[in-house]
Amino acid sequence: MSPRTIRPAARGAPALRVVATAGATVAVITSAGLALAATFTVPTALPVVTALQIGLIVAIGVLLDMFVVRSRLVPALATDAGPRIRWQAVPTTGPAFPEPTRS
Repeated sequence: MSPRTIRPAARGAPALRVVATAGATVAVITSAGLALAATFTVPTALPVVTALQIGLIVAIGVLLDMFVVRSRLVPALATDAGPRIRWQAVPTTGPAFPEPTRS
């Protein structure tokens, strides 16, 4: 989501960019989350109780991540961060990995 908010075509206040970006990515996130949750519910058909429990817990975690974290929490934190959300786009001075010193 972050690269879409910092591209030059996205203009306006950071909150408006976050709303536009979240609206553009919601279909992809929802379909991927539902497919992943459905995949993790497959072990619930097995007669092993441990597989049933693990499958349900992971599927519930994926749905919670999809509906709460990615759809509400991340856009809210991105709006609160404002211009600091673009920390990836800030060029650094000097090499990314300094040369090791030999002793």
